[in-house]
Amino acid sequence: MEHRRLSSSEAALMLGDVLLLLGSFLLWAMLRFGDLRVENPDYFQHYVTLFWWVLLLWFGLSFGLRVNRLPVGIEIRKVIGRFGRMVFMLAAMLALVVVSAKGYYYSRAFLALFLGTYVVAGTLYRSLFVSQMRARYRRGVNVRQVALVGTGSVWDRVVAELTRHPEYGYRIACRADQLEDVTVPVDEYWVTPDMVVNGLQLADDTSRRLRVVPDLAFLGAHRTRIIPLGDVPIVELRP
Repeated sequence: MEHRRLSSSEAALMLGDVLLLLGSFLLWAMLRFGDLRVENPDYFQHYVTLFWWVLLLWFGLSFGLRVNRLPVGIEIRKVIGRFGRMVFMLAAMLALVVVSAKGYYYSRAFLALFLGTYVVAGTLYRSLFVSQMRARYRRGVNVRQVALVGTGSVWDRVVAELTRHPEYGYRIACRADQLEDVTVPVDEYWVTPDMVVNGLQLADDTSRRLRVVPDLAFLGAHRTRIIPLGDVPIVELRP
């Protein structure tokens, strides 16, 4: 499993998302029930408890499903797809909480309106967020500088792909046959497999990210992916 800190964009996405969640909950609580603290203090405590359950489940699902992750070349449909799966699981878990608590005091209409509003607002928010992020990358804002190191035809395809898609957020700082030929500041080293051993040492010494770019074009890269088997990476040719 991958462990890493949230980037600034991912943290901003997550902050906005939790505000939408809380805003949807509080909005429909006020519209449906008014001031429960005055009108029905017992129900107020039940909904406070539900509020904390919503937050707890949301945080667990957000991190567990990596809903706010924004990797290279992320597409809006993938971000929204992960979000939809999270909301579905959140709704199912809230239903279990309500049933197990014998919560006849919880309004089904409230839960439907709250989650429905959150789905619509969250989908629009993610679409706009990712669109703006990719637009900034196209303008060259907050892009990562990459060194392409090694020999082979794979770099021609990498260059062509990054040229076609500046919204990925990467810019090629230099190309070199050997790691010691890289003389400009970079954020990441992309290397061919034969450069891995030296690349690992350099990445550790300079605190830079290292990526290996194998030449798998003959396998049909669009249908090829790498999946983990514990600590062993396996190339899957026919998903």
